[in-house]
Amino acid sequence: MYFTNNHDENSWNNADYGTFPGPVHEPFAVFTQTMASGVPLIYGGQEEPVLRGLKFFNKDPMTFDNLLRSAFYKTLND
Repeated sequence: MYFTNNHDENSWNNADYGTFPGPVHEPFAVFTQTMASGVPLIYGGQEEPVLRGLKFFNKDPMTFDNLLRSAFYKTLND
């Protein structure tokens, strides 16, 4: 499984927007979605700017107020 972020990475290393800020995110996201024999993963909330790290075993409600990357992910999945 290939991804730019998931809940473990967010808890240990940083939020997706911290590790892949701005336009640098898109080439890595395309790569993870198109690798041969891969299973792509889009982590819930990647379309929304999550700037904070998440803590393990704590409920973290997702908000969808600023879908900054939603058009990108829609195009990528289409």
